Amino acid sequence: MEFDKNDIGKNIRFHRRKNNLSLDELASMLGLSSAFIGLIERGQRGAKLDNLIKLSIIFGVDINKLIYGDSNQQQPVPKAKEYDSRQNKLDSLRTLMYNMTEKEIDCVITNVRSIKELRR
Repeated sequence: MEFDKNDIGKNIRFHRRKNNLSLDELASMLGLSSAFIGLIERGQRGAKLDNLIKLSIIFGVDINKLIYGDSNQQQPVPKAKEYDSRQNKLDSLRTLMYNMTEKEIDCVITNVRSIKELRR
């Protein structure tokens, strides 16, 4: 099965902007150069599966949204100078979880589910 590099690149750019990340910030998180991320976003290079998985974690989306897109995608709002408090907290959590092991992530998910159950 072959995937459209242009569509994947556009989806990555959409989610990067939606998450208010610069090319440099995203490149640093992935251990890649910002120039290479730019090539991927323009569809001139393909993204490896391991990088798509990392991107889905960073963006907090299912990997299918990076590959196939989302019919509800709209152009992101230009980067705001100030984030709201909730977004800052979610970004901090995503950053903290980025280098966790799978076991640690499972533990976080279990704890979040427990907290949600307490709220019911």
